[in-house]
Amino acid sequence: MIFDFPELILYPLVFLVLYGIYWLRQKYEEKQRNRSVYEILGNEKGLKRIVNEFYTNIDTLPEASEIKGWFKDDPIHRREKLFEYMSSVTGGPDLYFERTGTLCLTKTHKKYNITVDIAKIWLKCMKKSLIDNGVPEETIDKVKTIIFPLAKDLTVESGCSVQDSDQDENLECPSSLLRKRKQ
Repeated sequence: MIFDFPELILYPLVFLVLYGIYWLRQKYEEKQRNRSVYEILGNEKGLKRIVNEFYTNIDTLPEASEIKGWFKDDPIHRREKLFEYMSSVTGGPDLYFERTGTLCLTKTHKKYNITVDIAKIWLKCMKKSLIDNGVPEETIDKVKTIIFPLAKDLTVESGCSVQDSDQDENLECPSSLLRKRKQ
């Protein structure tokens, strides 16, 4: 019979099975802790879904009408640019950086004269898109630590104001977004 093993054999086998389960659980938890925000958001597919929802919010929420008016270009193009940027800053492929050579958005957003109120509406639309896509609150907090300082830095009222200089080359970006061009 299968259970006729002497105790000297059975106990070590039980120990090995339990230790194996413990070891696998530790490896799984370690892998979960080391996941990037990009991975938690669902990689390319999940992030594109969030970006699409974000632009749906911009298009449909009445308080976002001013922001909606800024986008005269092809809607697919603007979605792709935001996807590339979010991929770069959330730990995914450096798509935006590879295309532009920078993660600094100050120059490209200078023309909009973004106020704190407008930045808050943009952030509200992004948070709503994260919530609507079932992103856990812990991950939303991680995304906030990435995009909230950026939104503040793009406002005309910030210390790193887009109106600090008439010369584009003197515009500054948050130091966390400065990177050297890849060789």
